[in-house]
This record gives sequence, structure tokens and C-alpha cells, in this order.
Amino acid sequence: CFAQSEASFDWIADPKGLVDCLAHHVPRDAGRRIMHVGCGNSTLGIELQAQGFGAVLNTDVSPVAIAQMRARHPACQWEVADCTDMGAAYENG
Repeated sequence: CFAQSEASFDWIADPKGLVDCLAHHVPRDAGRRIMHVGCGNSTLGIELQAQGFGAVLNTDVSPVAIAQMRARHPACQWEVADCTDMGAAYENG
């Protein structure tokens, strides 16, 4: 539960390792826009942006997760959004 944990969680892989793997296949492009759908409290979007892959919009349906991540990483973009209705995410930028 997001409200009970301060630790980030990445279910697919370590974000730094995944970004290193992507670097071999995806060119870095600071002008690219990336949407990280279902980000929860993952740091993947932060790593992608920090490594120059593009501007990342991190989205999740959980307002608790988004509030926590906004507080921890205010330089990144975080939006509450339902991936089955993405109109709201696009309205915000």
C-alpha cells in the first residue's frame, strides 16, 4: 500500500539497469515526450528523464502515489490519470 511505504517499487526491473539496456536500442532525445503509465512510486520515469531519453509524464490512478512522488521528486511531472481515460492527462499538458 502506497500510504504505508516510503520505498519505491519497480516490478519489472531495476530502473537503472532497464535504462542502461534501453540505451543500446533507443536513441536519447531530450525533445521526446514519454508517458509512464501506471508509474506508482517507480523511479523509472525519473531515470529516463535524467539520462536524456525525453520529458516524462508519470501517471497513475492512485492520488496517494502521485502525491508522494510529487513531494519526493518535484522537478518531475506527476499526474493522476486513469489509463482507460487518458483525456485528463492530455488536458494537463
